[in-house]
Amino acid sequence: MVSHAPEPTGSALLRHLYSLAGGPDPEFASDLLEAFLASARESDGQIREAVTDGNTAALGRAAHRLKSSFSTLGLEEGVAACAHLEALARQQENSLDEAVRDVQACIVQDVQQATRLLEELRAGRV
Repeated sequence: MVSHAPEPTGSALLRHLYSLAGGPDPEFASDLLEAFLASARESDGQIREAVTDGNTAALGRAAHRLKSSFSTLGLEEGVAACAHLEALARQQENSLDEAVRDVQACIVQDVQQATRLLEELRAGRV
């Protein structure tokens, strides 16, 4: 679990935004914050939907996009939390992909076996 310990009044965040702007620029900082908030809200909805739907690929994509938003603002705890979620989603997706491949391999093998047996039965050889 990520612990959040923000500085009073977000002074570290403001310093970071001003460093991106090359100096104090409240309009620039406001624009970035508005963009971040919109992105974070959208990503939050996408993450919730992906979890509800069990869609690990969508979960990973949403975590990746949100990670970029956190990174732009220098919010390293958010970056780390999103990277972790993205990695877990990828692992789950890979596990699911492997399970699907295993099932498909069984289907191919068993269909071939059943087809041969059916041909043998139709030919009266069994």
